Amino acid sequence: MITIGLVAANIIGGGFSYVDPKYVGWRLMFGFAAVPAVIQFIGFLFLPESPRWLFEHRGPKECQDVLDRIYNGDNVWVQYELEEIAVTHETQQKELEENGGDGFILGRIWKTPHIRKALIIGSTLQMFQQLCGINTIILKKRDVSLPSIDYSLKCDYANCDRCVTNDKCGFCSVKDQRKNGYCLTVADSNGDRNSKVGYCSKETGNEMHKPFNNETVFEFADVYCHTQFTIFPIILMVVFFTCFSSGFAPIPWVLNSEFYPLWARSTCISIATFTNWIFNLIVSLTFLSLSQAVTRAGTFFIYAIITVIALIFIYFFIPETKGCSIDEVELLFMTKRQRENNLRIRRLTVASFENTSFAGTRKNTALHEPS
Repeated sequence: MITIGLVAANIIGGGFSYVDPKYVGWRLMFGFAAVPAVIQFIGFLFLPESPRWLFEHRGPKECQDVLDRIYNGDNVWVQYELEEIAVTHETQQKELEENGGDGFILGRIWKTPHIRKALIIGSTLQMFQQLCGINTIILKKRDVSLPSIDYSLKCDYANCDRCVTNDKCGFCSVKDQRKNGYCLTVADSNGDRNSKVGYCSKETGNEMHKPFNNETVFEFADVYCHTQFTIFPIILMVVFFTCFSSGFAPIPWVLNSEFYPLWARSTCISIATFTNWIFNLIVSLTFLSLSQAVTRAGTFFIYAIITVIALIFIYFFIPETKGCSIDEVELLFMTKRQRENNLRIRRLTVASFENTSFAGTRKNTALHEPS
């Protein structure tokens, strides 16, 4: 959905770009972003609390009411889930008592080894998601400002599309600073300015450049314009986006929502999300410096190497959660002794529930150890 949202945002932004782009279009692009934000905010007001949260904060009755709506009044499933939630809640309370009370939530997370491990893994996943350079590719804008050239002469590389169809025309840039310059189009009234023997010619000398800057030498930036290989970067980016949208885009968010027990979930997900945005900022702040130091190609090779490291990390440290319930996922980060202790507590808890109102639907719930 995030990827679909980005596509929709670009389509809408492209539409607004035709509405007086200098004074109105860009304002519409920014302003329109408030519309989905307001809709989402209103939607949150009607978002029901989860059954587990209701059980912990408002008691079994409200939890059962929500489960009734979820399972359309199927009493077997309602009692099944209610017992599972009750067992999990009671197990966590007993673990809490054994570990010496609740205290500060961050302190509890840090002192609970398997939660700390899950948080480090979840935050590292979010870090790698940004260090692969995805937002640099999606959001990168070329800075074409050059104080020594009149603002009316500034132009984006996109104008190469209009220039290279004629061999007497091209993107004219400041020598050794090819990110700046302007486009000499065939529509220009001055024939000399449309020619490689005109303003961009090395043979003309500085006199021809006086309208722009007395000390500046210009040259044609042919490498930035169309070639027969222009399509290949586009194809590779499509492949990259396709793989990213089905893998690295959703997986860190999904796994972080599964890794943590209820008492730590909101705090741990907040920390992981903070990690995501911090590394988003780091990539944004370092991209231009890296591009100048090791070129753009070198920068993206660095991102590629980091992505390979991420693949190795995922292979060795991310447990398989398929077939595990939310409560069983927590066991995957425990040592063997911790799992045995947790299962012992759960068995005792289930036994204490056998004669309660929650019992009768099933026995020995969630007592198996995930493989």
